[in-house]
Amino acid sequence: MEGVPRLLEGITTSAQRIEKIVSNLKHMARPDAGDLDHEVDLCEILPIAMSLLQSQIKKYSAHCHLLLPESLPQVRGNGQQLEQVFINLILNALQALSHRDAEVRVRTSLEPEGEFVKVVIEDEGQGMTEEIRQRVTEPFFTTRVASGGTGLGLSICIRIIQHHSGRMEIASQPGIGTQVSVWLPVAKV
Repeated sequence: MEGVPRLLEGITTSAQRIEKIVSNLKHMARPDAGDLDHEVDLCEILPIAMSLLQSQIKKYSAHCHLLLPESLPQVRGNGQQLEQVFINLILNALQALSHRDAEVRVRTSLEPEGEFVKVVIEDEGQGMTEEIRQRVTEPFFTTRVASGGTGLGLSICIRIIQHHSGRMEIASQPGIGTQVSVWLPVAKV
């Protein structure tokens, strides 16, 4: 009887993991274009994403910073989908850290031409080899099998960004860290 609560907790955790995998698989097989015709304020979306990740931020880093300008033009798209993208990218950055003193920075800017808002997520984590960097957006490719990674997060992120007529680039150096840059087109008035 002593082990029953532990077994129930394990069953619950496994069921939640299976639910997440099935949800991700459904999204991959039948991506929901959603309503991409809203004006989205990244100065609102990014703080929400950070607040939803507070327990993970406390777990992985004592130095996680969001750097926002006073104002940014809005982008056109789906706020919920973009929030999902930034939650995933920030969580990946946090999970790449090898100690709590390593830093994660999220910063935004308007590109000089004024056509795109750029969001950069940088971490002082383990970094990736070029071979891994080239594959990280492939569906089901993961370096975190032991910790439950499914390899769907970045592939879903890049599809969402592409549906928003944006682009994503990843730069990384082993032992130094990773920088993920996302460009989203400014909403035309």
